[in-house]
Amino acid sequence: MKRAASSDFLGKEPLFPLLMRLSVPAVVGMMVMAMYNIVDSIFVGRGAGSLALAGLAIAFPVQISLGALGQMVGVGSASIASRKLGEGKQDEAEAALGACVAFVLILGVLVTGLLAMTLESTLTLFGATDAILPYAKDYVQVLLWAVPLQMAAMSTMNLIRAEGNAKKAMNVMLTGIVLNIILDPIFIFVLDMGIKGAAWATVIGQAVNFVLVFLYYLRGNSVLKLKRENLKLRFKLIREIVVLGLPNFVQMAGTGLIATIINNLLGSFSGEVAISTYGIISRLMSFLMMPLGGIAQGFQPIAGFNYGAKNYLRVRQVFMLALGLGAGISLLFFSLVMTFPGALIGLFTTDPELQAYAIPALKMFCMATPIIGFQMISSIYFQAIGQARPAMLLGLSRQFIVLLPMIFLLSHFYQAQGIWVAFPASDLISVLVTGLVLSFELRKLNKKIGEASGSGIEPQASGV
Repeated sequence: MKRAASSDFLGKEPLFPLLMRLSVPAVVGMMVMAMYNIVDSIFVGRGAGSLALAGLAIAFPVQISLGALGQMVGVGSASIASRKLGEGKQDEAEAALGACVAFVLILGVLVTGLLAMTLESTLTLFGATDAILPYAKDYVQVLLWAVPLQMAAMSTMNLIRAEGNAKKAMNVMLTGIVLNIILDPIFIFVLDMGIKGAAWATVIGQAVNFVLVFLYYLRGNSVLKLKRENLKLRFKLIREIVVLGLPNFVQMAGTGLIATIINNLLGSFSGEVAISTYGIISRLMSFLMMPLGGIAQGFQPIAGFNYGAKNYLRVRQVFMLALGLGAGISLLFFSLVMTFPGALIGLFTTDPELQAYAIPALKMFCMATPIIGFQMISSIYFQAIGQARPAMLLGLSRQFIVLLPMIFLLSHFYQAQGIWVAFPASDLISVLVTGLVLSFELRKLNKKIGEASGSGIEPQASGV
């Protein structure tokens, strides 16, 4: 049976190798993306200076917000497609793909126009000082050329994973990122384009991603077919996509909002050196969040397909496997940060003042990283089974309900140091909330497993 013909393997293959097959390509691809973010910052910091590095920190909320919109559409569409494939409803899964493409392209054009008209005021709102604004503006102005392409490629790669072809999604992502990394030093150093060179390298990489994704669908080798009659805004379907993808948007856009608030607070407390520090920490944190996101992307189609097929035992087992992998990744990252903080900060800057400030800030920021994987995987679990409300609650608990008050409260008493401590404090509280919500859901899932087993409906052994 060819991969392009069916997604039934999501309900039949042994779970651990299946999760590895779907997660490893996503983890590799997202780790390369994290590496790109770090290499890009290293090139900018060493080739254009610390103010340009601060400019990247100001541009970060813009990039996160754009990515959040793309992921909202993609994750919502993928959740629908996975469950419809599990239910054997191919046409409805393809309708989700078509609605995804139409919606995200229109959304990308609208967002580009809005940003172009309000760019300078937006960057100032995001914390740009007079010294940083020219660098941030130069960077984002170039990025605007590829916003619709970036959002479309990002969202549809979720659909490619939803049909079980994680390797293809990884290859597409890797191609754009590797090209970006190759072009960065050429544009920044050889052509002396500074921060604009980094932006143009990003735009070219995103355009290549867009072309490769849509060639995949146009060549007809995909499980889901991109049909012209499905390329329309079906508002009932769009609403479901947005509702299911909204937790992802909240989590990612919340990161952008938090970055905006932090940039403004840090600028008032400690100036450009603190903003540069936050930019460095954000890049390093991507080394944790990206692989966790890869595990989540591999886990989501398996859980969604089997939940739709009523294979509840496999849903529980793959969830536990994903939690274990997430915990391992989180612990490894924590160990590296606590053991080599100076070496990690030294990658980005040789400025002794910045290094002295950033090293203790990094260690405080990362104190609770071992528990982040549990919270993130649990949120994706609720999305995978189509329960948007608990997924939204978990996203809000970490990004808004807990973190924002912590930032304002602790920074009031301890200024910049309070901001660094607010992150582990909010992670700890959010994990407690997640555990409480999850305990109720797992009781329901266990009841379904028991009922299915008692009636003889539960399918073959999971083959962990």
